[in-house]
Amino acid sequence: MKRVIIPVILLALLAVFAAGCGENAEPPENNTSAGSTTTASTPASSTPASTSSASEWPSDSLPDGTPEYTGGKIVNTGGSDDNFVILVEGSKEMIDAYLAQLESAGYGVDDTTAKKGGVTIDISDRGNGTWQIGVITLAAAGWPDTIPSFITMPAGKSLAGDPYLDDMGSLVNLSVDINDMSEEEGIAWFNEMAATWIDGGNDGTQWTGDVEHNGKTWTVSAEIYEVSGGVFSAQFSWYEK
Repeated sequence: MKRVIIPVILLALLAVFAAGCGENAEPPENNTSAGSTTTASTPASSTPASTSSASEWPSDSLPDGTPEYTGGKIVNTGGSDDNFVILVEGSKEMIDAYLAQLESAGYGVDDTTAKKGGVTIDISDRGNGTWQIGVITLAAAGWPDTIPSFITMPAGKSLAGDPYLDDMGSLVNLSVDINDMSEEEGIAWFNEMAATWIDGGNDGTQWTGDVEHNGKTWTVSAEIYEVSGGVFSAQFSWYEK
């Protein structure tokens, strides 16, 4: 009987020892539940990529000299060089005061839109005392080679968009918008051009004269007028004599 009992006792002791080792085993490093894994070293970001929180007027992102809105808190800003948006807080009275400030700075104001040169500032009500100020900058266009030499670019000025040229053969029309121009500068520019035309001058309503172009003689007529704050539109027509 002893030969049978001793092995049985040894086997029972080994089983108890193995169970004790299992209770002291190290837990896994990651806690994994059904369908999910937790990783503590990679926190998620909650900041949107398209806008940035701001508390100051974004002067560096706007055209030089853009008047600052000081009526209320600046909530968010974002956009590109030619289309920038500022989200602000304020009342209707604060927005009206800002529009008056823009007008005093030389902007042409129509309702909630202000224009000066190649810059348009458009303000819209977002509700709950929040307003969006959109600043759109029209890039200056170059002077096209298709414009004949008897029409010259005003010195120190830039174009507000691309000129419109309609060539119908014996009759040509041209429309050119110029940034940051005064009435006096527009008149001086036209007088300078007309002085190079044959019998060129101002008849009281427009500038006229004759020019030699492409081996032919053409009669030119031109006028200039302001379309918005600081932007003047020059209209030219010439036809073959």
